[in-house]
Amino acid sequence: MRSPVLLALAAAAALAAGSGCVDTDPNIFVSVELLDPTVGVENAALGTAVTGGFLLDLHLGARAADGTTVNVQGFELISEDQNTIIVPSLPLSANGHTLPIVVEPGTDESVEIVIDLGDDLLAKEVGQNLCNFGSVRYRGSITDSLRGTTVPVLTDPVQVTGCAPQP
Repeated sequence: MRSPVLLALAAAAALAAGSGCVDTDPNIFVSVELLDPTVGVENAALGTAVTGGFLLDLHLGARAADGTTVNVQGFELISEDQNTIIVPSLPLSANGHTLPIVVEPGTDESVEIVIDLGDDLLAKEVGQNLCNFGSVRYRGSITDSLRGTTVPVLTDPVQVTGCAPQP
């Protein structure tokens, strides 16, 4: 004869498994995507203003051991084929957030990261190079405190805007 308590526990376990309560998310470290990149140039008399950014999309699965602290570092603008660095040491900031960003287990964070030159301009040649390449990528890395390392990241190619038509 089966115990009514054991039958109740078995039924509850079967119900939980059938209702999707089992977490199968494999992300025990933060996963990162760089979405919707933009790059624009505006030529001025004394140099070039470069604008744009991307959406930093972070996800940490519920089975992660703890939350993680994520920071951006070492970003540059490179050619689409990844062979030429066009703008090294690109200053970035988080629009509406402070860096670093804390991601808790089972959560997602999306942060707009923007080029932050302040009032500075880059050399006119930088704007010309961006326009000559036409399509560029952001390349850099993020730090992940839970993993204890840096993670390289790269955007899809993005068309540079603000370039004067070539004659």
